[in-house]
Amino acid sequence: MDEDSILLGWLNEADDAYDSEDSDGPSEHDDDDRCSEVSCSDVENSGDVDNEVYMTPVLPVSMPIGSNQNSNTANGADQSLFLQNDLPPMDLFEPLQPVTLQCDTLNLDTTEYVVLEPVPSTSCQTDEIGNNQHKISRPNVSLSQTRGRGTVRGRVSKERDHAPVRSNNSRGRASVRSFGAVRKRRATGSRGARTTQPSIHQCPPMCYIGKKNRVIWNMFHTSKTTKARPQNIITKLPGVLGSARECKTIIDCWKVFFTDSMLKNIVKYTNQKLSKISRKFSRGERDCYLTDETEVSAFLGLLYIMGVKKNNHIHLDELWAVDGTAPEIFIATMSERRFRLLSQALRFDDENTRAARKKLDNLAPIRDIFDSFVKTCGESYSVGDNVTIDEMMEPFRGRCKFRMYIKNKPCKYGIKIYATVDSATFYTAYMEIYPGTQPNDSPFKMENDASSVVKRCISIIDNTGTNVTMDNFFTSIPLANDLYSNHRLTVVGTLRKDKKEIPAELLDITGRRKCSSMFAFSRPPNYCSMVSYMPNKQQKMLFLLLSTLHENDKIDEISGDDMKPEMITYYNATKGGVDVVDRLKTEYCVSRISRRWPFTVFNGLLNVGAVNASIIFKANTKSDLPRRKFLMELGRHLIRDHLLRRNEIKTLSIPTKQKIKNCLGKHEEVNVRIPVEDNATQEAGKQPKCAYCPRRKNRYTKNCCSECQAPICKEHVATTVFVCSGCSNKED
Repeated sequence: MDEDSILLGWLNEADDAYDSEDSDGPSEHDDDDRCSEVSCSDVENSGDVDNEVYMTPVLPVSMPIGSNQNSNTANGADQSLFLQNDLPPMDLFEPLQPVTLQCDTLNLDTTEYVVLEPVPSTSCQTDEIGNNQHKISRPNVSLSQTRGRGTVRGRVSKERDHAPVRSNNSRGRASVRSFGAVRKRRATGSRGARTTQPSIHQCPPMCYIGKKNRVIWNMFHTSKTTKARPQNIITKLPGVLGSARECKTIIDCWKVFFTDSMLKNIVKYTNQKLSKISRKFSRGERDCYLTDETEVSAFLGLLYIMGVKKNNHIHLDELWAVDGTAPEIFIATMSERRFRLLSQALRFDDENTRAARKKLDNLAPIRDIFDSFVKTCGESYSVGDNVTIDEMMEPFRGRCKFRMYIKNKPCKYGIKIYATVDSATFYTAYMEIYPGTQPNDSPFKMENDASSVVKRCISIIDNTGTNVTMDNFFTSIPLANDLYSNHRLTVVGTLRKDKKEIPAELLDITGRRKCSSMFAFSRPPNYCSMVSYMPNKQQKMLFLLLSTLHENDKIDEISGDDMKPEMITYYNATKGGVDVVDRLKTEYCVSRISRRWPFTVFNGLLNVGAVNASIIFKANTKSDLPRRKFLMELGRHLIRDHLLRRNEIKTLSIPTKQKIKNCLGKHEEVNVRIPVEDNATQEAGKQPKCAYCPRRKNRYTKNCCSECQAPICKEHVATTVFVCSGCSNKED
């Protein structure tokens, strides 16, 4: 049986004894509560002063302690003031610091400690400013903390420095070093009595107990080790891994996540859909022809450019307008009709086997692509010393059995994704879609509780000494202990107030001052630290935080008057990893409104992949290229091959070819020469049509360009020597 179990069993027996004593008659305690007062004159004994008393109580602050007026300690009588029954073993109590009492009156309304044996001597000393200090001294002195039903003895330890006890009363409550209020006790004696016997000395309690399951928490951190714990030793260096280290260009960094095999599968399944819907067209495959990797890449490039231009929610008619207001790059890449068709037909799985797979997996339409993407993310980059686990939301209002509603998110309806993100670089290393309730016989059925989700999210950082920052949805004390003991990971996260392990004292706001903190430290082998912080706000509220990374009660000096503990400032610095990725995705979002949730999820992968690709590009090239320019260059790289191939179409209009030339710029030489009709056609008496006039005008002309021999009308003549406008621009 462990020490905590022994102590808790003894406390339960003491409670029963105390209840039976209370039933014999009315209480002698006074209803009017006042803080006890103790001065140097209360204890005047003589004797040795070789050793100082070290008190080691381990009772909770929430348990009120009684007192007795029949003490004969001052007279040297060796007798107990209270009944002692079934005392716990002495090894349950750890040596603590010496008690130094100020000569001035102590207004501490806290647990009382009673000297059971005669004190041979005392000594009063004078400090630098002339105030007397009183120290209780005796070798092997036995102290008792009592509630009228039993005692808890102390023990003597080696001398250690201890600051004088300070108190701060507020509304009948007491706090010691901002550690919060404790339960009041009633003074003994008749009604109206406000003093105690000189033999009773008061000191702050040393521990708390959980409000439901009686988990014991120390008020002070007692560990003295200075060696770094294994959980705080990082065994993996952050940075790019594997073949991704060889990627030096933007397009190569993007293809780390969207590989050629992934694009081939998308083309394969998209062509299945195009073949199926081509039957609805009057001219069949002529109007609904199959696609390839080059065209699909160009389609994705247009999505990225729409995101950069903030055009992802603009109607397609405006992006392909013929009145000169539309961007040239959309018209040059593909027609509006083709873009709509690809948006409708884009698929990510085999439609012929989908029905059977959906019986076992709710994520069947996107499972292969999503798992391949997530696996590549984990293998291409090693995260730093801190990661953030939180939820992402992909906006979606269509039909989906696992669509979620979260009122605190900017997009209240959508598909929830759990993500693990590097808190420093904002690299997304792991993602998992919340699939709802999977079929019972499904191999993909997993537990969706917070602890199970976290254990899957840390699979890429297991046993690396990394710290995990989480919000109160994921954080719990059993999970923190499990990650610390079995996975060599530390946790920093907020706690919900309904956790049964939290002491009631840390939740009490009565008498709490603003910017005050209360700490609690668990006992080994657990290494949890808890803080209750009241921020400087109009409305009284508490901020509860749990940490297995921190093991002290230090206050961050940078926080100034807010006096925030280091646990809270560390949490504030690392909590926003997933939120920053969400903001980056929203800033240049490629997602278009769709009623197909697989397409929405794929758009989310495009956003996350672009963020990760930019991180790898900057790490490999040491470049500071802004993200907007990175995405614009990525879009241009994706559509370039398709532009060059489209320019070879002989039936393409000259204005469209001119737009292609403008989009490619100086990067590529584009041939926009117009083929001249052969002499046989001209000899037959048929005049050629102007190469620059639209088809509806059908202008016939006898003139031709002196450079390229293209037929031109008078409207498109650049000079009197009949040079067409295309050649004129080329000469310039």
